[in-house]
Amino acid sequence: MDRKCLIVTGTQGTRKSAEKRNVKHTDVAEDIRKMDHVDVCWSLSQMPYEKREGGIRVGIAVHRWMDFDEGKHVLVLQQLKMGKPILDSEFSRGIPGKEEE
Repeated sequence: MDRKCLIVTGTQGTRKSAEKRNVKHTDVAEDIRKMDHVDVCWSLSQMPYEKREGGIRVGIAVHRWMDFDEGKHVLVLQQLKMGKPILDSEFSRGIPGKEEE
C-alpha cells in the first residue's frame, strides 16, 4: 500500500454471454470468485448492429466502493479502422426498437 497503482486486466465471458445484450458480473468464464477480488469491473457489450454502426456500450459490472446500476451504459462511438477507439460518447438510453434485457 506504499504506492497507488492501476492494474488493468481482461477476462473472458461465457458462451451464453455472447448472445446477451448486456454482459453482467455473472457472465464471466471459469471461476465467478474472481469478481470478489476487484475494486471495479467494466463490461463491454456490443450487438452485431452496434458493431456495424461503430458503437460499443461500456457499463459497470462490479464496483466495490459505490452504488451502481448494471443496466446503465455509456454508448461509445468508434472508428477502429482509423485507429479511433473513442470519437464521442453519451449515456445510453437504448436504441429505439431494441429490447433491453
